[in-house]
Amino acid sequence: MMTRHSYSNPPRMTGHPLVATMLAGPIFMTGLGIGAFMAASREIIAPDDAAIFLPLLAFSPFTILFGALLAVLPNLIGSGLMRWLGHRNVAMQLPVAWALAGGLIGGTVTAAAAAETAMIVAMSFTGTVCALICRYGVVWDDDAPLSDVPSPAIGTA
Repeated sequence: MMTRHSYSNPPRMTGHPLVATMLAGPIFMTGLGIGAFMAASREIIAPDDAAIFLPLLAFSPFTILFGALLAVLPNLIGSGLMRWLGHRNVAMQLPVAWALAGGLIGGTVTAAAAAETAMIVAMSFTGTVCALICRYGVVWDDDAPLSDVPSPAIGTA
């Protein structure tokens, strides 16, 4: 059912920005491994080459704290901003809008710093996944049905 969105009630604090903050470090390390592999290889990924990711998994517990320190403000600000935008524009409630916003911000900031390809891929990947984790469970509290809005006349002249 489609709903009407008023501007009076702000969205309540929902979603999982703190979960995304705690997972930002391991997500970044995964993205860095993918980006390094993409930048160094023009060949098809073979199952034997997947062993490059195993050393990265060993560093995951150490990346949680460092990643959380760097990701707490972007996740909280981005989540709040996207919830606010979603309250004013229904298209901003879609998970794809959140994923694009996270990936574009992460990738654009890194590309502006003239970073290597692996770092740009890692930051875009981290921004996208963290944005989707932040979006998970977000609820906008406006249940007014669109009963008085006329349906479009399709095929009439």
